[in-house]
Amino acid sequence: MSRSADKCLPFFKVLKRKMPLRWDEDIEGAFQELKEYLGQLPRMVSPKLKEALLLYRVMSDYAVSAVLVAERDQQQHLVYYLSHVMMGPKLRYLLVEKFVYALLIASPKLRPYFKSHHITVLIDQPLRSTLEKYGNSG
Repeated sequence: MSRSADKCLPFFKVLKRKMPLRWDEDIEGAFQELKEYLGQLPRMVSPKLKEALLLYRVMSDYAVSAVLVAERDQQQHLVYYLSHVMMGPKLRYLLVEKFVYALLIASPKLRPYFKSHHITVLIDQPLRSTLEKYGNSG
């Protein structure tokens, strides 16, 4: 789920072609892969009142994603998901810029959750040292 934009990218690229769209084997293959992937996505749940939530964010070369989950009975259940395909200059963002961008695009959509739940942002990067490095470079 966390890399769905990457999984959908081949189909998006086909649709963005400048030439007239003709349904061929490449398009059919990308479409079938997309249908199979979308058919396997987990069901979303509503968070319980004041339930603590976890926020994962994932960055790839082409997309940033955020996944909000609730942990119940030692299992994680999807609450909210968003993904954004990056194009143009955003493709050259540094890792720390992608992290901040993922939070930036997620914040407006997740505001209701931020206001009513304690949210832990899970990261796999040494964020403090990275931010201090870039913060002190000027």
